[in-house]
Parts: sequence; structure tokens; C-alpha cells
Amino acid sequence: MATQAWSDGLIHAISNVKKQLFVSDLAVVIKDKYPKALHHFLVLPWKDIDSVYDLSSDDDGLLQNMYELGLKAIGTTGLTVDRFDFGYHMKPSMRRLHLHVISKDYYSPCLSHRYHWNAFNTEFLLKHESMLAKQTFIPRNQ
Repeated sequence: MATQAWSDGLIHAISNVKKQLFVSDLAVVIKDKYPKALHHFLVLPWKDIDSVYDLSSDDDGLLQNMYELGLKAIGTTGLTVDRFDFGYHMKPSMRRLHLHVISKDYYSPCLSHRYHWNAFNTEFLLKHESMLAKQTFIPRNQ
């Protein structure tokens, strides 16, 4: 049996029907395996896109669909949308583009290092709204 790269974990996770919370033709929602807040969802496209740097202008509808699935996930929490951040990591550690939908409490035993906090509370997290506003390709040197 071949060893799978850790960075491919999300690709394998979305294939597991039991982990899928919401599904569309374009994307799927799963819970983060190591949540950094009380509520932490990941929305991933079915299309093989590694990161924000690999998006094209053809993917605007995909990003909107991912956001809408994130809203559905929030609906399961009893919280309002303003209690959540939506964003993409600029230097992701995992392959496959993924939208973080994370409650702003940032309360979790998995939030154990300064790096974890910074990953969601600095420019390292590209907010979904900023991503849509760019309306262009994102160069890798950012």
C-alpha cells in the first residue's frame, strides 16, 4: 500500500461520504479535523485546484458556491454569520483550495501555538470578501 502525503489529507477527506456535511455539484463542506474554534468548517471544490494562486477568472461561480455552502454550515450552529470569518490561507499547508468558515471565538484545544492564532488573525488569511474584490489572479509572491 502506497503511503499518502499528509498534505493530501483534505483530498482524501472529501471522498468520505460520512464526513460530507453539505454537497453541491461544485464543492463540499467538511468539519476541520483539528478545529481552531468551536465551529470550524472547510469548504473544498471538487475541481483539482491547489490554492488561491491556481484560480482563474472561470472560477468566480465556484467561489460564490463555496461561500453559499459555508452559509449552510453556519446554519447548523445556531450562530449568526457575523460571528464567523471566511477566508483562504495565503500559504496553505494542505493541498486543495479550501475556504475556512470559522467562528470568531477561536476557542479550541487545537489552538495551541501562536502560529495557529496568526493563521487566522493576520494577513496570512485572505478574507473571502477580499478575494472576490481582487477579481484577478493572485501572484505567488504575496
